Parts: sequence; structure tokens; C-alpha cells
Amino acid sequence: MKFFDGLPDKATVEKVHDNLDFLRGVDVFLNSLSAASTLANIEGLKSVGCNNQCAVIHENRVDAKTLLLRA
Repeated sequence: MKFFDGLPDKATVEKVHDNLDFLRGVDVFLNSLSAASTLANIEGLKSVGCNNQCAVIHENRVDAKTLLLRA
């Protein structure tokens, strides 16, 4: 990063904007992970015949082999 008279040069401004764009993308990904996990759980329960009016009781607890985004 280079500054002249207290102001950044054009390359520095572009680098900062690129970094902000990247961080915003990471933030969107992390904030949408919970929603994607919830949707996947709902769709998985629908695929075995469970709708919004029933409760599911699992035989086994979650372990390291379970494929979930968030348990």
C-alpha cells in the first residue's frame, strides 16, 4: 500500500476495494450457511415422509460420520 501526501494511490484504492468485496462474499457465505443447513434438513425429512405435523425420533445420535452442515 502506497500513500502520497496522506492519500492512497490508485493501486492501493483498488486493492482495498477488492479486499472489501472478498470479505463481503465471505460474510454472505457464513451468514447463509445456517439457512442452507435448515433447508437441507427440511428437505431430507420430507423425503422420508415427514411433514410439518410430525416429530422425528432418530435411532442413533449424531456422530463424526453424519453428513450435516450443522448438527
